[in-house]
Amino acid sequence: MKMVSSLLLLHLAASPTLALPSTSAPRQNTFQHPGIFVSQAQLDSTKAHLAAKANPWRAAYSALDDLPWTKPSWGPSPVATVRCEDPGTPEHDQEQGCEEERLDALAAYSLALRWAYTGNDTYAAKAITIIDAWSGTLKEHVSSSAPEQPGLQSGWAASTWTRAAEILRYTDANWDTGSITRFSGILRDVYLPLVRDGSADNPNNIDSAMLEAAQNIAVFLEDRTLYDAVMERAKLHIASYIYLKSDGSFPKIPEWTTKYLTEARVRALWQSDGSFFDGRTMETCRDLEHASYGLASISHMFETARIQGEDLYTTGLGSKLQTALEMHAQYAAGGPVSSEVCGGQLKYELLPVAEPGYAQFVGRLGRSMPKTKAFVEGSRPAKPNYLFTAWETLTHAS
Repeated sequence: MKMVSSLLLLHLAASPTLALPSTSAPRQNTFQHPGIFVSQAQLDSTKAHLAAKANPWRAAYSALDDLPWTKPSWGPSPVATVRCEDPGTPEHDQEQGCEEERLDALAAYSLALRWAYTGNDTYAAKAITIIDAWSGTLKEHVSSSAPEQPGLQSGWAASTWTRAAEILRYTDANWDTGSITRFSGILRDVYLPLVRDGSADNPNNIDSAMLEAAQNIAVFLEDRTLYDAVMERAKLHIASYIYLKSDGSFPKIPEWTTKYLTEARVRALWQSDGSFFDGRTMETCRDLEHASYGLASISHMFETARIQGEDLYTTGLGSKLQTALEMHAQYAAGGPVSSEVCGGQLKYELLPVAEPGYAQFVGRLGRSMPKTKAFVEGSRPAKPNYLFTAWETLTHAS
């Protein structure tokens, strides 16, 4: 069995937890707000497009009316203990609050966007009511069938809650200080302990989701030390999650965990098919749906970093994301492919998660992404995935 670098093995063996790389001086002295995934400039731009009745924004906003949880009539369903279980296990029937938490977070985000675009106080008030209901009730996330479920659920929910809360807090939505403090408390005490270090056992889309949530929490709490540590860790994750031929003949190993110490284990993480091609993610040959989750969270982290002053789009990590989006757009429908790609078969379909990256790589940087262009325009308006993505044509179309 071929071993990875002996120096790395010695380092890992000496320390079960790999220390985060040292962080240089802060990228900027203060956080930008709203600064989680959507900036004030982006809110203003979409608002102007909507006032002009321009598409695709007008069609994307109209799509909000198609779902019950985007309306002021939606009522929250908070629980103290969210229990999420692995699908296919007997315990799955005993889930409590999982879908409710995700939908309520998406509802709060949808209503916060509506408030920002229309100025209608009814939308802001309901979004605040939903957040307040959960922050006054939630105590923990648990699972008896899958240890990764509390962190994954927390990643999905917290990343969405914070998007909503950031907009409400910094757009004069009349959210009182006491409620903001209580919400900050559940971010710090309930969500952050489960997501701040990412996932050592699952350096895939689970890691992506947890790190996205940790990044968002750091922005909302204005915790520079946490933010810088999460970003250093996220860069290691992105580098190992997306493969480019310039990496060599083998993907970069997840350096923060001791679980993948041999080439055989890393190959198993990449479905053991050996077809390493430009833009492949760790989960592409698993199925395109899970690859979509990873690419979505990574794209979200890129956007938040950009708003906070670090342009990852123009770095080597940006080249990885651009190549991955273009490659996956080519195969978005799944099905049979050449034998050099995942053994000739791709499962499921790519979800509409390319809008933020496309806006930056093409709309801002002027790069050519013809396959992504066709995919993005053909899947507009991008619909929610009922987990943690929603309305990305509305927020990020260019």
